[in-house]
Amino acid sequence: MTALSLLFLLACGSEPEAAAPPAEASPAQKEAPPKDGAHGKGGAAKSIDCKATGYTLGGKVGDKVLVKCPSGCDSSGSVWGNNRYTPDSAICKAAIHSGAIPASGGKAMVLFKEKFGPFEGSERNGVKTSPWSTPYEPSLVIKGRKKK
Repeated sequence: MTALSLLFLLACGSEPEAAAPPAEASPAQKEAPPKDGAHGKGGAAKSIDCKATGYTLGGKVGDKVLVKCPSGCDSSGSVWGNNRYTPDSAICKAAIHSGAIPASGGKAMVLFKEKFGPFEGSERNGVKTSPWSTPYEPSLVIKGRKKK
């Protein structure tokens, strides 16, 4: 026992506890972003709200995520870009802008693409987007769900 341990024992009445290593999250607590096609063809769509962004989905370049948007997202959140969107853009509003879904909601495929920028703004399908001069990675492309 070191002198420091002895002093601590005398002052506190017990030995100092070793620092516990940080607890690792269980597999159920870790929600990894879906990999390419994980929510694509035949997979269940991930229901998101109007505020969800590419960052919310946690995707990386090459990932594809099928999302389901509720109605009324045409007036919620901010969107930067035109055909390619910044990852902090509201996914459902961008999906409406791109023509992937109507304002009444629906399913769309979010594709996480390589670095892109600057982003142009435009107005389409009742949604106005803003320009952004800084490139981002990932950038987002949003496609409509293909009908069978």
